[in-house]
Amino acid sequence: MRNSPLPPIRPDDLLPVWQVLCSQIGQRIAGTDDEHRAARYLADEFRSAGLSDVRLEAFDCNSLQSAAAELLIRSGPSWQDVPCEVLVGSPSTASAKLTELDLLWVEMPEQATLLKPGSMKGKALGIFGPLATNTAHHRAIVKTGAAIVLWVDDRMPFPYAKADGILPAWARRHGALPTIGVPYRTAYEWRLRGLTRIRARVLTRHVKADSHNVIGDLAGADPSLGSIVFGCHYDTQVGNVGADDNASGAVAVVALARLFATAARNQAFARTMRFIAFGAEEQLSVGSRAYCLTNLRNKKGTAGVLVPPAIMVNFDSISSALGHTELILAGSDNMERWTKSRLDRNGLSVRITREVNPFSDHFPFTAFGVPAVWFCRPNCPGGRWQHHCIHDTLENCSPEVTCTILNSLVPVVAALANARQLPFNPDFNREQRKLIHQYARELYDMRP
Repeated sequence: MRNSPLPPIRPDDLLPVWQVLCSQIGQRIAGTDDEHRAARYLADEFRSAGLSDVRLEAFDCNSLQSAAAELLIRSGPSWQDVPCEVLVGSPSTASAKLTELDLLWVEMPEQATLLKPGSMKGKALGIFGPLATNTAHHRAIVKTGAAIVLWVDDRMPFPYAKADGILPAWARRHGALPTIGVPYRTAYEWRLRGLTRIRARVLTRHVKADSHNVIGDLAGADPSLGSIVFGCHYDTQVGNVGADDNASGAVAVVALARLFATAARNQAFARTMRFIAFGAEEQLSVGSRAYCLTNLRNKKGTAGVLVPPAIMVNFDSISSALGHTELILAGSDNMERWTKSRLDRNGLSVRITREVNPFSDHFPFTAFGVPAVWFCRPNCPGGRWQHHCIHDTLENCSPEVTCTILNSLVPVVAALANARQLPFNPDFNREQRKLIHQYARELYDMRP
């Protein structure tokens, strides 16, 4: 049994990886050369850390190769440009030329009944609220026949445009409309002025491409014990370098790989640890889905038989200087109690949310029955003010906060890594299992 504490992770340990991902590589859209460059870089970092069997597992993705949108409103006698962001998965408008359109608003989800088939044909549909909360709403939006959708995210009352994506499963099954994100404050002013007409066009080019999951292992002394999987994603949305979302998670996973691999040189941990940087998360965890379908359903990966995971620890957006450290936990009551007590003991106060949350890379593991925790750090009721926009930069990240989270977690992981049995019940209750299966089918096209 390991008695001496592991050395702390320091901000200087994180900054080199952060700088390469955000300053040297930059935007990392799924399936692009820059995302591929980031994958190769992280594989090199895993090897340098001392992980074994480091590899890239390729999977298919829908890659946005180019996107341009124009949106204009009348301002006096002239038309004025409005900032906007194209959603990944959005098709082009029917015309490549600017088209003048009537603008009709629907407040979602309470006005979803207004989305009648053909009711918006040749018009612009303004959506305030969630783009779609379920498959039926997405299908209803598509069937309106709108020429373009202007989406205003009601969680983010800011004066800048936010990028996002259309769920691939929904786009495959039901199609999608040309869709752009519009700044909240801009849309609010339109409503005050009674604006009813716009000019718009969207030009996009999507191609089928490869993305990659980057995988490295730290072998445990007893392969019969379930493994601990650490996960993050390294791709970004359009128009930003993703310093918090999710270079922060990538630097965390690399730092933990270094720390645990160095410690294992003197004495191996009982359990195997697997470190994974997922591609194409921003399209709804496409990489994690591909990994689980290949490795958990088939019980083997490219390197042979996989040590089944006992728990998955996911890091996504953990570096906000001012915020709440949140632990989204998919597991049992005593898993929550044990985890919180251990983190409290190490000086990390967390806000634990017990819910089945399908919107990060832990979920496909959950769909295969693996308990999971997702560390994140929201800073406003809608999540993070810098989320999916030009403000997700290194200047708005705190390496110190990130180190606080990691250093509080390390002793917890070390205890799990040497435990012959998990110190908590890993099972989901009946209601959780029902929701997990519902989300797996509806959002992911998964039937584990």
